Amino acid sequence: ALYGVLHHYGLLSRVRAGSLSMGFAVSWLLQFQRWTFSSALFHAVLAVAMSLFT
Repeated sequence: ALYGVLHHYGLLSRVRAGSLSMGFAVSWLLQFQRWTFSSALFHAVLAVAMSLFT
């Protein structure tokens, strides 16, 4: 039973660390997007890419 609890706690802490780094990555991506979306060139490239892949 103790092993199960320890395993569960290890899993929980791993998930918590994963969600923390995921949140950091998402916030960084949002920052990056805010910086890139201000350029019209990125919009043009995005439009071309969307028309190619759809």
